[in-house]
Amino acid sequence: NNETKKKCHTDWCEISTFCNDDQVCVMTSKCFPKCVVNGTSVTEIEITTTELTTNDNDGLRPISERSCDDPNMYCLHGVPSNCSGKGFSCLCDEGWTDILCHKSCTLKCVHGQCQNNDDTMRCSCEHTYTGRLCEALIPDPEERQRILALILSSALAVALITAIAIPVVMWKLRMLLIIKIIYIFKQYEDDDGKVIDAYISMTATPSAENFVYRSLRPMLENMNFKLYLPERDASVGGVISENIITALENSRRTIMIITHDYITNEWSRFEYLIAQHETLKLQQRIIPIILEDRRGASQHGQKSEAYSGLNQVPDVS
Repeated sequence: NNETKKKCHTDWCEISTFCNDDQVCVMTSKCFPKCVVNGTSVTEIEITTTELTTNDNDGLRPISERSCDDPNMYCLHGVPSNCSGKGFSCLCDEGWTDILCHKSCTLKCVHGQCQNNDDTMRCSCEHTYTGRLCEALIPDPEERQRILALILSSALAVALITAIAIPVVMWKLRMLLIIKIIYIFKQYEDDDGKVIDAYISMTATPSAENFVYRSLRPMLENMNFKLYLPERDASVGGVISENIITALENSRRTIMIITHDYITNEWSRFEYLIAQHETLKLQQRIIPIILEDRRGASQHGQKSEAYSGLNQVPDVS
């Protein structure tokens, strides 16, 4: 009998109760129901949908549109499909459901079909939707994992770029950042009797001049520091050694621009010794800026002379 049900479009035994309590309804090979008792056929039932009709036929289609070849077999609120000797199925109008479209079902299911079981209406949702009216999309676990993986990957990429970029930027601007920090945390010095904020000690090399005149001097003077640059501020016609001593004694700090040539230049050594003397008197601070790696001096055969020469005073006579 299960094979017979699979061949028939309509299982009439499920639509209504045709048999007595002691009988069992089964489908025949011609897709009609019959009642049996203990495996013996009692009667083959004449199927009609007269019991499904109502007194209110207003708005119903003509019987010819709602039935196949047999006018006694028709859809109450719908049209038949798959008409054949194996029965038919019904395509129900909106607001109606069940095999013969004879049950009212007024739920407005968004993504599903309304069903009326035992006078209880509910929505039978499509497999990706849920909710009373099938209005809510069921989250796809795989899609959520993909979105989460994308967010984590983006956050990791941003963190990695930031971790790389910050040290690079700080390395490029390391000198300017250090000087700015010194400026922010410096103590109040206007009453110490000195008139120069910083003495710039350097050798006239392209790298040192480029750094001082294009970066260091503009930034510090824009921050209202008063700088002394020997090439710019020294007295014309004055004795070099006296200009250096006077300027250093009136400076709060000495900024030493360290290059390969700095530690071998006699005037640079002289400026360093005067600044060191003022530092020992607690009247000045020395700020070294290593512009060029001093280890490069060994490439010029200058490494040994560089360190031994710092404590030698040049001939200023």
